Amino acid sequence: MTDKFTPEQAIEWWEEAAEKDPIRLITGGHCQNFEQFLGNGFLETQAVLKEVAKHIKNKPLMRVRLVDYGCGLGRLTLWLAQELGRVVGVDASATMVDKATTFSPVYASTPDYKLCDGRSFPLKARSVDVVFSKSVFQHLPRDVVREVIADAHRVLRPGGILIFQLPACEDDADAAYAETPQRVSRWSRHEIEEALAEFTIEQLPIGKHWGWHVGRK
Repeated sequence: MTDKFTPEQAIEWWEEAAEKDPIRLITGGHCQNFEQFLGNGFLETQAVLKEVAKHIKNKPLMRVRLVDYGCGLGRLTLWLAQELGRVVGVDASATMVDKATTFSPVYASTPDYKLCDGRSFPLKARSVDVVFSKSVFQHLPRDVVREVIADAHRVLRPGGILIFQLPACEDDADAAYAETPQRVSRWSRHEIEEALAEFTIEQLPIGKHWGWHVGRK
C-alpha cells in the first residue's frame, strides 16, 4: 500500500528503475525507443501549455518560469523549455538527473536539471510562476506529497500556479479502495482540498481517474 513505504524507499525504488529501464517504467512499456518517448512527451505538453496560458495572463509564455517536479528523463521538461522562459527539472534520483542531462537533445532552449530531496525544491522563495508535476504524486507517500505542495507555495510568486496530475475520486472510501500494491494511489476530493489549503483552487476535477488539479497562490 502506498502509505506503508517510506520516502527513502520511494527514492530507492525510483533510483533502481532509473538504472534498469527508465523509459519502460515512465511509459508503462508503450514506447519502443527514445525517439517515440520524446515524441509522446511533446504531445503531452500541449495541454499543459494551454493551462499555463489560461492561468498566467500577466506575462507572455516566453517569460514564464516553471519547475517540473519528478522530471525523470526530462521528456516533458525539454518541450516545456521550448515554449517558456526558463524551465527547471528536479528529481530525487541522481541517475535520472544525470540521464536527463545526457539524453537531452540540443534544441533552442535547454532545461536546467537539479537533484532534490524529494520533499522540497532547491529553489529560492517566490522564484517561479508555475510548479508542475505529472504522474508522480500517486507514487509517493501522502505525507511527502503534502510537503511538496507546501513547498510549492513557498517557491511560487504571488499569482503563480501549481498544476499537477493525481488520480482523484469522490470520497475517502473510494480512495482507500483504489490503493494498490504497485504503489499507485488515488486521493479523495477532501484530501486534495486539504493539501491545497493555502491555495485558491482554480480547478479540481473529480471523478476522472487521471485528473488534473490547479491551485493559485
